Amino acid sequence: MALLLVFLVAGANCLAQKTISQKQVNSEIKNLYVTKVYKTPGSELVYETIDSLPAGHIFAGLSIQNRMYLDYINTNYANIDRKKLNTLNSDPKKRNKEYVKSLQKDPLFQKYFMEMAHFYLQANGTTIKGYTPSPKMRISEDELAAIA
Repeated sequence: MALLLVFLVAGANCLAQKTISQKQVNSEIKNLYVTKVYKTPGSELVYETIDSLPAGHIFAGLSIQNRMYLDYINTNYANIDRKKLNTLNSDPKKRNKEYVKSLQKDPLFQKYFMEMAHFYLQANGTTIKGYTPSPKMRISEDELAAIA
């Protein structure tokens, strides 16, 4: 009887999934994306990069395994006023805050970031409460043959 109870408790723990809110996921952008300044003689250039996260962080693996995609969605889907960021070179904290705020409010960036976060977290046993990813595009064999 005790052995059955142990198996039931262990099975329930295996089936239990962790959840995280969309707001929590969105707040993690500040840990993933940072701005830095590249200095050359006579000029400074602000650039965006993906920060390294500590091993226990919920998105540590994401920042390592998907660094190129994180950079890709920032470069191609984020609407950032880079001229404004360049004016904030003297105040790195204010510059980072402005940068992160623009990412968090950008609907196109959010679409791709949340979808990537969803699949990453899902693979690690965590769900984003209330988030439903976009449906996958389905192509029939006839459509595929017409394309080829």
